[in-house]
Amino acid sequence: MEYFSPKVKKGIESKSKTISRRGFVLGLAKVAFFGIITSRLAYLQLFKSNEFKQLSDRNRYREIKEVPERGVIMILKIGLLHQIIKFIS
Repeated sequence: MEYFSPKVKKGIESKSKTISRRGFVLGLAKVAFFGIITSRLAYLQLFKSNEFKQLSDRNRYREIKEVPERGVIMILKIGLLHQIIKFIS
């Protein structure tokens, strides 16, 4: 049964193994995280670039059709335009 019982080590040797194991796991997690981000960036840049280019081109210009409100149009030296039109007609 001594093969299945955990051996408790005391001292510097057990702490260094724990720290190195923790460092390895954290380093592996960092590499996996940045690998996922890099692969997503490559996917978007290489395979989806045409789609995003079309979306940005369509978003560049926006046509707004709005009728401006017209005020009174003045003619210099004569007065109001609508008074001239009433006088002519």
